[in-house]
Amino acid sequence: FNGIWLHGRLRDMTRTKVFPELGAEAAAYHGSLNRLCARAAAHGARVFIYFTEPLGFPREDPFWSEHPDVKGEPGSSGMDNWKETYALCSSHPKVREFLREGMANLFKACPALGGVILITRSEHHSHCYSHKDKVDCPRCSGRSVAAAVAEVINTIAIGVRSSSPSAEVIAWNWSWGKDYESGIIDGLDNSVTLMIDFERGGWKNI
Repeated sequence: FNGIWLHGRLRDMTRTKVFPELGAEAAAYHGSLNRLCARAAAHGARVFIYFTEPLGFPREDPFWSEHPDVKGEPGSSGMDNWKETYALCSSHPKVREFLREGMANLFKACPALGGVILITRSEHHSHCYSHKDKVDCPRCSGRSVAAAVAEVINTIAIGVRSSSPSAEVIAWNWSWGKDYESGIIDGLDNSVTLMIDFERGGWKNI
């Protein structure tokens, strides 16, 4: 092994001008991550953060009273034990700026991070198309799944690379779906590494 990965939430791990109330404990995260990166480097390993961004919020979260304009598709997020949620709409420029600025600030504060691993479909309720192929969100309904997902990944890549050109941005095609998977891949920036899922789609006798 030459790397380890941890699950992170961008809202906890960084501060941004877009949503300044988020990330109150970011400095503590940065200290822990930098210490972990140093420990890992002593053994020839790098640290990667696994993200499902832009992660939404529970329906009753006070975030929505402060930022109703970025509210996206309703849904649920069983992985977070949230029965009713709203997505953070990635078609809104404020959400994309949160992703870009947040990643840039995280990698500026923790320059030894190896990169990010991104799941953009299923698992947690994040952007409007994270759980659905058709949505009612007025900003996203006229867009394709492929365009929305590729935009999220590319926006994150811009933020990461602005502070750490050598960091890896790895897009995992978990649950992308065969109808639009090739469209997502075609839309990705050439700097993004594609990690192919190995958990479904075939059989192996052991």
